[in-house]
Amino acid sequence: MWTRLVAFGLLAGCAEDRPPTVCGATFCMTAEAVLIGKQHVADFNLYQVRFDGQRFGIYEGDFPDFDDAEAEHVNIPMDANARLIMQEEESQVLAFVSKSSPRYVHVTGPCASGSSCPLLDIARSMTRQ
Repeated sequence: MWTRLVAFGLLAGCAEDRPPTVCGATFCMTAEAVLIGKQHVADFNLYQVRFDGQRFGIYEGDFPDFDDAEAEHVNIPMDANARLIMQEEESQVLAFVSKSSPRYVHVTGPCASGSSCPLLDIARSMTRQ
């Protein structure tokens, strides 16, 4: 009983039409994703999720490995000025989420130009916690 109440209390910060499927320290996502791995390393968190049969990585911390020289702006719910890099094998979205640590959420995964972009589907389902 108490476990359910605590879990509900932790998820209550994610107000969205659908219940969250995966939450981190600064985000929750409502996409039908499944958490398949989580790791806390030094001063950042790493998550692995599976969505629509594909794997995505999520970094939550202060120093993302992101070269935005080729990036374009994308508007997603957690950051209207998020950055997108389209690459053949693995694309990336970087969102600024907080002035305090952890400041960034960096999502990597598939996104083919000119067709569907599951990476953007995941990023658009994420809200700040």
